[in-house]
Amino acid sequence: IDPMNIEQENKCTEIVHEGLYTRIFRVVDEKNKCGECDGVVAMKTLTDQFPDPKLIEKLENEYKISHHLSELSFIRPALKLVKKEELYAIYFEWVEGKTLEQW
Repeated sequence: IDPMNIEQENKCTEIVHEGLYTRIFRVVDEKNKCGECDGVVAMKTLTDQFPDPKLIEKLENEYKISHHLSELSFIRPALKLVKKEELYAIYFEWVEGKTLEQW
């Protein structure tokens, strides 16, 4: 999945959260590029087109920690970290449910 062409490459894309520094999408990964069996993943990206290096480092650390802790049942596994030019994205296993805002 290419974060630069997210809407072109994926059939169904929905923004599920947008914060000051990050955006989280629900993405149907039809080609199963992230290795998730049902083809639905969460993609977290930085909102800034030219992000501060500290934000990039935080995103990379989030991936490393989540990937390392993925053996625990209560941690959503990080599936993949993608870096392309100035765009960064982490792909997570998608878990259906309500957000805190909806709850």
